[in-house]
Formats: sequence, structure tokens, C-alpha cells
Amino acid sequence: MSSHRDAVTATEVVRSFLACAPQLDLPTAATLLAEDVVRTGADRSVVRGRDAYLAYLARALAGTSGYRSELRRIVATTDGSVVFAELDEELTEADGTYVEVSEAMVFDLDTQGQISALTVYERGTG
Repeated sequence: MSSHRDAVTATEVVRSFLACAPQLDLPTAATLLAEDVVRTGADRSVVRGRDAYLAYLARALAGTSGYRSELRRIVATTDGSVVFAELDEELTEADGTYVEVSEAMVFDLDTQGQISALTVYERGTG
């Protein structure tokens, strides 16, 4: 057996993260993230560390409303070390702007089964 969680458990970790993070359930999100997590955005911005990433989430979602997401596909490597998720998201920003985003996210899980890295890729519209 690999030191990584298996594919089923790994997808459960990512599903849990995708459910709690947008709702700003930061205590639950914190349990799913490694202390040294690295988040790379579609714009190539990088956030390093669990506390910094949770603060980023809180800032990014502050004042938004109507968040909805549809998980279109989630796939993991057989050893559960990498999970790919494809989703569509929509929300209304604090200034009233309605936003729809289609994206893919790649999650790396460490040997404890926590998310150690996530990279966001946005799908173009053209």
C-alpha cells in the first residue's frame, strides 16, 4: 500500500474542501490543508502557507453572494497523491457583478492525506 491515501479517500478530501471553502467554513478547510500548502492561481499568483491561504479565501469571498458550483468531474491517481477536479462556479461580487467561471484544479496530497498544493486553471471562452 502506498503512503498516500487511496484514490477514493483523496477524492473525498477534495470534495470536502470544495464544499467547505466557498462557504467560508475555514476551521474545516484548515484540517484539509497542509501547513505549507501552496496555491497557484490561474493568473499565476502564489499564496504560500495554510494561514495565508485561508486569509486569501476570506478576502476573495468577502461580500460575495449566491455562490454556486457544479463539480463536473473529479479523478484521482490510483495512489491518491493527485486529484483533478473540473467545475463551473458562479457568484455575485460585492459590487453586484455576476461572475461565471469554468475551471480545472489540480490538487497534490501529502503523505498525511492533506492538500499540499493546488493549482487553478480557468477555461477560456473563445
